[in-house]
Amino acid sequence: MENIAIYGAGGFGQKMLEVLQRIGCKVILFVQSLKSDVKEYKGISIISAEEYFKGNYDCYIFIAINNSDAVDSIYDLFLEQKYDRSKIFDCRSFIEDNYLGHTDAADGSKQCNLCGHHVSRFLPGGMDTPLFKELKVIGGGYRENVICPYCGCMDRSRWVYWVLKEQTNIFDGGTVLHFAPEKMIRKKFENKNQCDYYAGDLVLKPGIHKIDVTKISFPDEFFDYILINHVLEHVADEAQAFGELKRVMKPDGRMIFSVPVTMETETIEIEGICSDEDREKYYGQKDHVRLYGRDYKERIESYGWEVQQYTPECMVSMSEIEKFGYIKNDILLICTKTCAKND
Repeated sequence: MENIAIYGAGGFGQKMLEVLQRIGCKVILFVQSLKSDVKEYKGISIISAEEYFKGNYDCYIFIAINNSDAVDSIYDLFLEQKYDRSKIFDCRSFIEDNYLGHTDAADGSKQCNLCGHHVSRFLPGGMDTPLFKELKVIGGGYRENVICPYCGCMDRSRWVYWVLKEQTNIFDGGTVLHFAPEKMIRKKFENKNQCDYYAGDLVLKPGIHKIDVTKISFPDEFFDYILINHVLEHVADEAQAFGELKRVMKPDGRMIFSVPVTMETETIEIEGICSDEDREKYYGQKDHVRLYGRDYKERIESYGWEVQQYTPECMVSMSEIEKFGYIKNDILLICTKTCAKND
């Protein structure tokens, strides 16, 4: 096979390159979601997805990523560009069989709380963005213990699930709205018949409603719970979004909420920043419209929410943090409505 592009230039992509070259396949590119300071690996250019589409390449795409949500997003990205589905290959089985098979162990020192597998280690992941590193962004950037090698869930999803199980009664019933649903958490709800569960995203997918957080197509006071993690950093009209979330939540409802946060500065939101390059420079990703800072709690409270914070290092032992692969200073909020601004 000729003219192959490997999506993902990390460890999995590099491993795949070795295998493909060994069997005589011609790999001409690595593709990544964002531009990187690293321009090549072993003589093969590394370009962004945007550069790939602008260059009108027509390669076989081998997705060398083991995160289920990321793989789904990459498929969506290519299909939106009218790419031939038959030329896109999901390589998770290859990764598990050839790179991860040794991680399973009955006495594994780590365990995924979403799929239950014991593993000797979690896998690295996250975008190696200079700003995220400089500002020590919590929940963003490259991290060592991120991905479960079996179900593909991420560190922050495992913490969300712990909080849902231990600090709420969300699985006992009620009406739930889940934005940009994490795949394994979504499965937990779909297996609970007593929950009236709605998954929503900007893009219509099987089993997922098309819902814009700034214009939620449900009646007032409809939901007992709303889950919205790592979404609001993508939404330009923050006030409208929080207003809509309040509108559709019942008076005693609860919102489970998180965003990438830096404690090194106040929230960064600069008027006039709209190019991909500037957004990546100032916010860390080209699809982010702000970077939440240490004033995040007061910012959310100003929209009429009462906020409680749940952080692994304050809630569980260090041995549990290491075993389940949580980010020790991760920040998850449970918010309830108050009578204040925007009511």
